[in-house]
Amino acid sequence: MIRKEFIATLSHAAFASSLFLSQSNAQDKNYTLNFILSSAMYGDMNLADVLKEVTKIGSRDVDLWPKAHANHREQANEMGMDAFKTLIKENQVNLKCMTCYNLGPFNLQKEMEYAQNITGSGVIFVCGARGPKNLSPGNEMKLEIKKFIELLKPQIESATQLGMFIAIENHDHSLIHTKDSMLWFAEMAQQHDCLGIAFAPHHLQTAGLNATDMGNLIRQLDHKVSFFYAQQYGIGSKQVTPKEVELLQMPGRGDLDFTPLIAALKHIQYHGPVSIFMHPTPRGKPILASIAEVTAEINLARTYLLNCLDKVS
Repeated sequence: MIRKEFIATLSHAAFASSLFLSQSNAQDKNYTLNFILSSAMYGDMNLADVLKEVTKIGSRDVDLWPKAHANHREQANEMGMDAFKTLIKENQVNLKCMTCYNLGPFNLQKEMEYAQNITGSGVIFVCGARGPKNLSPGNEMKLEIKKFIELLKPQIESATQLGMFIAIENHDHSLIHTKDSMLWFAEMAQQHDCLGIAFAPHHLQTAGLNATDMGNLIRQLDHKVSFFYAQQYGIGSKQVTPKEVELLQMPGRGDLDFTPLIAALKHIQYHGPVSIFMHPTPRGKPILASIAEVTAEINLARTYLLNCLDKVS
């Protein structure tokens, strides 16, 4: 290569590199968290009132929960599809997620059709895995995860046809729980664009992972993170405790530093839902006595998470 061509090549490479860096910097500068309101936080409160709270937490998206964690899916049924669609439209809210632990991963088709009638496409269905629990890393775990995905094929086909998504939570004491099982699941799910993981830090804490470990895991899972629970482990999720103890599950209240997790979400340019979440004990009741108090508690956690984002910006 003669000197003039060599210099031109270097100039082109430098321009391409500077363009990439400027685009990356613009992405970093504009990156934000896309919050979603979990109706489960409001327990059995009136659905029409809950939908009014969505915009108050800086969101347009709602995650509709059924019993036993809430009864808003049942309330939507009682009012009828047309009335629910009107309510969604009046509040300028998107039905972005439907949590379906009650149905499990193999019975989602009818709910997908329901969601399509309400909002079109793009709805995420969160549920747990099915299969042997608490397996040790090894061939048996790999084979069971492969079997689980094979059994999911009818749901995957429906999701693909309807433009929906399935997110499997890394739930405590399930087939998909540990770091290894999540990584193998993500690898085997690569061929299915509609299939990913609902990343739950509170369950990973019980598996022995710290905040740095979880941040690294998010980076490894990359685009297979389809939903993110902003919740940390607290004993109040399992037994009746004073309210101040129960609330330690909320981001910013307990010991878990969410900064490494938020940094990892930013690194992979995660734009999916971020659900500020906790479990009251017993299930099905609001996390606090009034709807205003629940929303204020969510916003307190949202401020904390945005401060974490500021630290890594």
